[in-house]
Amino acid sequence: PTVQESQLKRVYREKHRSLRLQEHCLFLANFYILLDHYATNQQETLHYFSATDLVTHHYLPKRQPDAYIALTDTTTRRYFVLSIDPGTPRFMLRSLITHYLEYLSSPTWQKQTGHPNPSILIICPNDIIQTFLHQFGAQALEEELSEAQLFTGLKDDILSRGLQLDTWHLIGSDYLDSDSSLDNSR
Repeated sequence: PTVQESQLKRVYREKHRSLRLQEHCLFLANFYILLDHYATNQQETLHYFSATDLVTHHYLPKRQPDAYIALTDTTTRRYFVLSIDPGTPRFMLRSLITHYLEYLSSPTWQKQTGHPNPSILIICPNDIIQTFLHQFGAQALEEELSEAQLFTGLKDDILSRGLQLDTWHLIGSDYLDSDSSLDNSR
């Protein structure tokens, strides 16, 4: 399932919208469709909130996620979704990870929502960024003594195979290890 690029481009005809933003939004629209398909196949209920939906939620991290999702069957699993653009410098990646780990170490989310902290799904544009995030993220988790769960997935893998149980790899484990997938974090 894909979104017609021509339909979304019509929405972004304004001259001040960059091609990078258009591609980012197109991917997130496709991601939503794939996520909805996944939830339906798993007989789960999907609650999806885009960055626009989250603007009024002032208790969220200052660097708002691209989306917040909750998947519900007998339990509810919550996630912040971050989609990394190609060419994002490493200092920005380090800053992003640090920012979210600091946010998750504070009681802000639990106080506002009454729910445990969401896990973070980081969508990487390539293997280089994914490997870097695993290396830096594992070190940051260890230094912070954080129990946060951060997962990475590759954009091309998501687009070509859809969302599978093995799409996501837990930071802090060997991400080539089959036991580090999102399915095993339930």
